[in-house]
Amino acid sequence: MIVFEDAVKEMLPLTVLERAFQYVYENRLPYEHADEIPEVKAILSADSNAERIASSIFNRLPSTQQLTEATMFRPDTDVLVSCHIRYHPAIEHCHDFFEIQYVLTGSFRQDIAGQEIQMNAGDFCFIAPNVPHNPYVFSNDCLFVNLLIRKGIFPHAFLNILSSSDLISNFFMRALYSEKSNPFLVNHTGGDENIRLLILRLIETQKSLSSYVPYLIRAQFEELFLYILKDHSRDFYSMTSSSRSQQKILDILSYIEANYNTVSLSVLSEKFNYNKSYLSRILQSYTGKSFSDIISDLRFEHARNLLLTTDQNIEDIILNIGYTDRTWFYREFKRRYGTTPAKYRRQNTSVWGNG
Repeated sequence: MIVFEDAVKEMLPLTVLERAFQYVYENRLPYEHADEIPEVKAILSADSNAERIASSIFNRLPSTQQLTEATMFRPDTDVLVSCHIRYHPAIEHCHDFFEIQYVLTGSFRQDIAGQEIQMNAGDFCFIAPNVPHNPYVFSNDCLFVNLLIRKGIFPHAFLNILSSSDLISNFFMRALYSEKSNPFLVNHTGGDENIRLLILRLIETQKSLSSYVPYLIRAQFEELFLYILKDHSRDFYSMTSSSRSQQKILDILSYIEANYNTVSLSVLSEKFNYNKSYLSRILQSYTGKSFSDIISDLRFEHARNLLLTTDQNIEDIILNIGYTDRTWFYREFKRRYGTTPAKYRRQNTSVWGNG
């Protein structure tokens, strides 16, 4: 059983890499090429892996970094867990996936989309894709955990939750479909023991070398997310709010998410009392996609997810996501993912393929 105090005691000592960054920070030295400074080189010499990472960081310090799912995630991975490196150079960056931060101990400040916020122990911060942010973690006692999550897993893992019109649902729906998303949400969970232990369990699982790790991480993340909603759904706050018209569009998109394999534009227009042409135009305006593109993206992402996480027959998957034209599905899948569904499944680690 994980004991919070023991786990924190083990995590608090600075790593070799953090001690190198600390030296640069406290002596007000330039970060660029800092790995060439004799004192920094001496610190890093104790760990060859730290030397490699430091060299990579110190020699690529643009003012803004853009990270992508394609470079950060393996095909079979939906959630990545890591502890933020203390004294890391403060670099504004953004990415095309969600980030959820959790503060285990201490506190830090960060800038998100031009707004400064203070993060304290027990706080979560949900950051939407493509939102610039910059954490300032320059103290020994601050431990915060990064959860990086693919955009596509929220519709499939939390369809019923995302169909409601609360603050957290709106945050994800707008982040998935609108350029005008809420940049972030903050949630105060305080000293909730369940939350802290679930976070520590995620960290421990991420360290494992088992081929099952990506699937365990995803399952544990879903459990964590549900606990947050169960016990702290009233503790979310946002810097922005939705207008009535935006809320109506979010309700429409939530309905599409929940019924993507059967819904048609005719059914949608009748349910929400819109002319089909007008409904098509507002969806295009809000999401940048046509109704048919929204449906296709949802169906193929769901097919990809089923290929990686189940042993379901491909023909059944095609029917499950709402298609009947097998030939067209295979052609379109190859166009999107560069290979056939069967090869895609074989090329990527699958729980069902490991004995």
